[in-house]
Amino acid sequence: MTSVEIDQNIDFHLQQALNHLNEALNQSVAVVAQNQELQKEIGQKWGSFINSFFAAVRDSGKKNRMNLFKWISLPKFL
Repeated sequence: MTSVEIDQNIDFHLQQALNHLNEALNQSVAVVAQNQELQKEIGQKWGSFINSFFAAVRDSGKKNRMNLFKWISLPKFL
């Protein structure tokens, strides 16, 4: 694979992930709008997802001896 193909492949997967996250967010908002009692459960699902993502970044960084968190600007994120 060329560098351009690798970049395009990464972009494709990140865009797909963003599309899925947007859909999950839209569904989460719709569910909670219909039933406020589900807010805690939906919030736990999102918290679990975010924790899993950051754990995967941390674990991959350790495995590959890289600080992958340098790739993510947390101040911009927050």
